Amino acid sequence: MMGRLRWSWFLMLPALLWLGVFFVVPLGMTAVAAFARRGEPLEWTFSMAAWVELGRGGFGVVARDPDDAAAGWRFQNEALAVGWRTFWVSAATTAGAFLIGFPAALFMVRRSARWRRVLYGLIMIPLVANSLILAYAWVTLLRRDGLVEKFLRTLGVLGEDGSLGLIYTPSAVVLGMIYWYLPFMVYPVYSSLEKFDWRLLEAAADLGATAWQRLVHVLWPLSLPGIMTGCLLVFVQAAGTLVFPELLGGSKTRLLGPLIHDKFLSYPENYPLGSALALALMILTTFGVWQALRVSGERKDNSVS
Repeated sequence: MMGRLRWSWFLMLPALLWLGVFFVVPLGMTAVAAFARRGEPLEWTFSMAAWVELGRGGFGVVARDPDDAAAGWRFQNEALAVGWRTFWVSAATTAGAFLIGFPAALFMVRRSARWRRVLYGLIMIPLVANSLILAYAWVTLLRRDGLVEKFLRTLGVLGEDGSLGLIYTPSAVVLGMIYWYLPFMVYPVYSSLEKFDWRLLEAAADLGATAWQRLVHVLWPLSLPGIMTGCLLVFVQAAGTLVFPELLGGSKTRLLGPLIHDKFLSYPENYPLGSALALALMILTTFGVWQALRVSGERKDNSVS
């Protein structure tokens, strides 16, 4: 028994070394840098300056612009404004991926084995190409006088001088990220639905349940683990993405990923603040994942009982 246990640890050693070198060590360096002093680029002395700068203006404080009465309320702190924008753009991406991905997975799982393989491969196409190439493709589609606007002019929806103004907006970022992250929603939901016993829907119909009741009370609860996994995969990746906000959103739609990137690579560098932002983003997303898993576990326990 002890020999088998030692052999199991030996098999785990490459994975543990890989995670230690490429995950634990960089994460530890980021955590230490968040509490270092800004220098050229760092001074390895303890300092809370990055966190003070991150919270300058007060966390959660919102103030009216005194120079513009019509401007309404705005965040005093750039990090808070970008953080809020990151949250709702990621949430919109997750919702859009679900609204497209759940029906797609449901359609796929009801097909024959041959068509399942074909559709599975088609869903995988975005992951084959580089995200940078796909982002530039969306720029070509959405830019002024791009393919989308030319097509709408051909249909007579837009006038000759009309423009949708989609590029460099949050909507463009959401569209691009839905396309890129859609497979991460479809595959977990498909895997969950593939194990579903479809005779349960027939039994519910025999008992007088409507189509909506069968969906809400039978199909939805039993496919919830796959849905939760897909939502977590999409939301966490969207919250830290870099390419699509940079190319489709520009300076008007700053998200946390590009903001962290700028703190490390733009001049002058601010490694402690970039590390603090990265650490705060990781803590918040980890807390969200933990809460989602806890709620999912409670629902699963309640359904079993």
